[in-house]
Amino acid sequence: MTLTQPAAGCRDLAFRHHAGYAVGEAGEVALHLCDVGEAWTAAVAADIEDFARDLAEGAGTDGLGWS
Repeated sequence: MTLTQPAAGCRDLAFRHHAGYAVGEAGEVALHLCDVGEAWTAAVAADIEDFARDLAEGAGTDGLGWS
């Protein structure tokens, strides 16, 4: 799955408080969201945005402890 070749049931992220977050390849993989369907709520979206912000703030590791 990529931006140019999205998988069925996957969605792009639109954030409320920021135009976007700069994350590396590992962070992008961590943020691929598929088949969320009706489980997508405002609270879930806020949690995902918080996670993306944390990834962007991780100096050189995409915020992932195992990177």
